[in-house]
Amino acid sequence: MAWKLRGLVAAGFLLAVPVDGLADVRGEFGRIAESYVALGQADSAEQLMATVGVFSDAELEETYGGVSGKLSELADLNFDLAIARDINQSFTPVPRSPNPTFPEPVFASACPESSELSFDSFLAAFVVVDVAKAIWAGLDRGCNTIVVGIGIGTNASALCIPVDIVFHAAESVLKGIELCQGDIALARTTATFQRTAHLHTDITEVESDLTTHDAEIKAELALINTKLDAMKDALDQLSKTQLEQMVLVLGGSRAGVMYTDRLLELCDAAQLAIDEADSLGYGVAPGAQAKKDEGVALIATDPKRAHDFCKQAYRLATRGSNKGPN
Repeated sequence: MAWKLRGLVAAGFLLAVPVDGLADVRGEFGRIAESYVALGQADSAEQLMATVGVFSDAELEETYGGVSGKLSELADLNFDLAIARDINQSFTPVPRSPNPTFPEPVFASACPESSELSFDSFLAAFVVVDVAKAIWAGLDRGCNTIVVGIGIGTNASALCIPVDIVFHAAESVLKGIELCQGDIALARTTATFQRTAHLHTDITEVESDLTTHDAEIKAELALINTKLDAMKDALDQLSKTQLEQMVLVLGGSRAGVMYTDRLLELCDAAQLAIDEADSLGYGVAPGAQAKKDEGVALIATDPKRAHDFCKQAYRLATRGSNKGPN
């Protein structure tokens, strides 16, 4: 990684001044500069290197010796955050929908989806700022006087400038992360609304197709039902004609089917013939109704006799009924 090489050069520059055992603070500032290069804050790292370089180790130790542990912690946190960003950026993007018309999130070039951090890493950026604040708060009271110069806040004491740079860089990293996190979330939210509209359009089209197909299916079913009704009428007519043939043409012979499967049908046909003759003004032959009733009564006990009585009733109604009053 280029930032590692550059950071090592920065650290080497800061450690180059010979000292008498007081190089710890300078070394920690070198690690912080390296960590900011890793986080994309190269300008801040260079400023920090240049500022620290003008002070002796004794001056740095006197000013920052009390917070050297915080300096080390800040460098470690920055490196952890940089590693988390590198890991995220190495992930393969999630495959998108194979449908080219389906809206996808549009991420800014400065904030690609791979730059998104987990909640823990996002929280770590806030912790970095808090540690930077703790470093600033732990310094001598001379660093607590702020003056305005060249557009940014800076401390009255020149020795306090390094911590101002560190604090400013920490806030810059956090703001950059917040900006990208928000931009990524906005891109996804926008895509969600666009997808909802897209799905609504698809559903509307499907509903329209279903309505059309429903009408077509209903029309086909109506045609089928009409044909089935015609077939049923034809079968009923065939059955009735067959029954009449068995009653009238076959004479007195009794087919087995007539006193088993079609016995009730025969008796019903006899009753229908009696009723139709009466409704048409014919005098129903005497005994027709009685024979039919007796045939029905014998169905359960003597189907053969029942068949004979119902057949006689049918013949009397169709052949023995005369036009005129009963």
